Amino acid sequence: MVFNPSDVDDILQEVAVIAIENSHRFDSSQSIDGWVFGITRNRVMKYIDKQKRQKLCFSSELVDAMTAAAQSDSESEDSLEALQCCLGKLKDSHRELLIRRHRPGTTARQLAKEIGYTDTRMSRLINSLYVSLMKCVQNEISGATP
Repeated sequence: MVFNPSDVDDILQEVAVIAIENSHRFDSSQSIDGWVFGITRNRVMKYIDKQKRQKLCFSSELVDAMTAAAQSDSESEDSLEALQCCLGKLKDSHRELLIRRHRPGTTARQLAKEIGYTDTRMSRLINSLYVSLMKCVQNEISGATP
């Protein structure tokens, strides 16, 4: 959900600090994983709100779905396999575009300039690819035919 390794480190540090500072609020009858995932989800949503000006952000529904998938190892493995399968179904040019977008330091604006797209067109294309991938992954996991 966060592509810049430096931002990931910052978010993880924030999560650790929040968890430690609020450990007295943790209900030991509940799963600590779920509690930490909740803190992480909130920090990621805060990060995404800050990133909206770059036009590259996930919806809260997608963040919720990815968080839920990450909470279960078997679900995560299924999701990863489904994602790999769905990436294989993309056009080569679209798959390469997503790969290029997720290289450290690469922005949608840079890609738009390189390809000759407007920022808006690039953002819409990338977002539509994310939506398509998410639907495909959900279909793969549920066993539905895409």
